[in-house]
Amino acid sequence: AFCDMRSRFHEGEALFREAAQRLAPDAGEPPDGAWAVALLSWFDMRLYIARLESYEEVDSQARGCLNQCLLREDAQGMAASLTLLGAIAEHQARFGTAIGYFQQAMKAYPALDAIYWVEMRIGLCYQADRQYSEALQTFLGSLERGRRTGERVKTGWSLQNIGDTLVFQGQ
Repeated sequence: AFCDMRSRFHEGEALFREAAQRLAPDAGEPPDGAWAVALLSWFDMRLYIARLESYEEVDSQARGCLNQCLLREDAQGMAASLTLLGAIAEHQARFGTAIGYFQQAMKAYPALDAIYWVEMRIGLCYQADRQYSEALQTFLGSLERGRRTGERVKTGWSLQNIGDTLVFQGQ
């Protein structure tokens, strides 16, 4: 969140790339939830810099993390893995798939929204897919959550996205 809100994407990408490399499991060792969180953070920062040529490796890593987190009943790791899979699908313009992953992530570990703004991501997918009434409802939910938790930045971005959605609707 620090790197994102301060546009320090190159620093964030380097930091989380190193974290992901250090937290990566050794050969034959199962991945854990901390690796999923590092991968998600790296992926988010990376996409501000440039799109990936291929999503296959990070998709495979996210699925491996998800499987292990399911076995361990690691709710935060499951949610991070699902959010990463959703982010990959979103950047491939598979918005319905992305929304499904994001909704599963919110159900598994709602607190993940505080850092990764999963609900906002759902709204952006609806918006990109021209499902404006769903986008508006989702952004209103994100606005309420931001106000309830005192997250001024989330509140501001929710208002921005509500405004954009109303413009897209001709309102």
